[in-house]
Amino acid sequence: MDETGITNVLIPSKIVASKGARDVGCMKSGERRKRVTVLCTNSAPGSYIPPMFIFTRKRMAEDLMTTAPSDSISVCTDTGWTDDITFMKWIKQFIMTTKQSPHEKHLMI
Repeated sequence: MDETGITNVLIPSKIVASKGARDVGCMKSGERRKRVTVLCTNSAPGSYIPPMFIFTRKRMAEDLMTTAPSDSISVCTDTGWTDDITFMKWIKQFIMTTKQSPHEKHLMI
């Protein structure tokens, strides 16, 4: 399992201006430090568990997940990172996807 933050604000790498121009404008985004956190899990043979997307929001907008992989889940938190409630939702998805039982156990590293 890996938790990683992906920014949704693009930072331009170059600004083009006329040679010798003294007043060169710059591009800035109206949003700062907005990110989506993704919990990704895969196994050594290459199978994966559908990801969990964590948004920095109060309420979830369903259109944020229209192009997400099937069976992905999404949650909203104040910080945009995993908390205890969010982690428990992910664990439930892990157990349901891997079909764990007392006789068939899985090791998570």
